[in-house]
Amino acid sequence: MRKFALFVFILSLAMLGAVLVSEMTGFALRTSGIISAVAAVLIYLMLDLRPKDSPDDTVIRLTRGNWYRKK
Repeated sequence: MRKFALFVFILSLAMLGAVLVSEMTGFALRTSGIISAVAAVLIYLMLDLRPKDSPDDTVIRLTRGNWYRKK
């Protein structure tokens, strides 16, 4: 749910940015909308939305070697 809310927030900023780009450059609203949509998607993809690792989690790594237990 947090990711969706963040995406909606970035999308609303992209719409505001489209109007701003359109007013500043004189581009059509469709052209500035495409520019701001691409920028918004890039910003969303650059965010690190992975969950934080807790210290209680254990990491099991596979290593090279034989499959038998060492005695």
